[in-house]
Amino acid sequence: MLHVCLCFADFSGDYYKRALVTAASVFANTASPVCLHVVHDDTLDPEAARRFNALADGRGKQVQLHNAQKVPEDIERQMPRAINRGSLYRLMLPEILPCERVLYLDCDIVCECDVFEVLSQDIGDCFMGATRFGKERVPYFVKRQGLDASRYINSGVLLLNLDKLRRDMPNFIATLFNAIKEYDGKVTDQEALNIVFNKRPDAFFFMPEAYNFRIWQKDHAALPLSDYAGKILHFSGRKPWEQFSHASIHYWKYHSALFPDDKVFERIITLPSYEYAHLCAFMLRARFARRLVRRLYECREKGLFKTLFDRMTQGSGESRPGAKRR
Repeated sequence: MLHVCLCFADFSGDYYKRALVTAASVFANTASPVCLHVVHDDTLDPEAARRFNALADGRGKQVQLHNAQKVPEDIERQMPRAINRGSLYRLMLPEILPCERVLYLDCDIVCECDVFEVLSQDIGDCFMGATRFGKERVPYFVKRQGLDASRYINSGVLLLNLDKLRRDMPNFIATLFNAIKEYDGKVTDQEALNIVFNKRPDAFFFMPEAYNFRIWQKDHAALPLSDYAGKILHFSGRKPWEQFSHASIHYWKYHSALFPDDKVFERIITLPSYEYAHLCAFMLRARFARRLVRRLYECREKGLFKTLFDRMTQGSGESRPGAKRR
């Protein structure tokens, strides 16, 4: 049995849809038996729980729901506002889950590979399998604290060796929560993991980039569709439900199958593509393009014929105040 885990808190009432898309992508691409562990809190609606069970039953998989109750209030207050409380639940997995190891996935992920490939990796005696941060900017405190930037990991995909964590780090949760407290709200749970494990030689087994293929606005977002096959796509930049991009087709194909009443295609049309923004920014560096934009703006404000007349008369000197007559 393959064990996969999602963690989230659903304050909006529809965030569970993101997690359900991730689950659907795992089930659709994995032939082996899968047990999906959904770690949640009291914000999970009963109807959402029913949807997870129905999805698993329809695909011949299993779902186990785990109520994580609450994160300690002092820890939750320390977290940056942009971080969902549910992301802290991944730090509590050694206590919550009974299995030996588990593949943790963020809820902004679409899995386009068989997770058997990921879970069958031999990570030796490491605490977890993870991918390096790569081209993304490593936080400043990494260098300030003397940490090794080449070992800084992204925590969106973690292959957790729960047996080793329980055996060799019985205070795993307290250690990470203390790291968050120490930095007084200036670090996320991902940064806490890096602070605690960065210098430990048995900390990380570095997995291939394909198992945490991060989609950023300037990187990996507009590749040929075939290049996304066999990868775990992590929308770590702008989310597919916020802004449409070429890569987000992989998200919407699952969402539209799960929620056909959401008017998916209307939403895709209205969501602006970041590609146009980057193209315009590039073009406006050229002087002629800036002039063209000004002309178009004038046409919009004055009308085409008035704009042309003004330009023609300005060019001949007839409309300029004080122009000398020949």
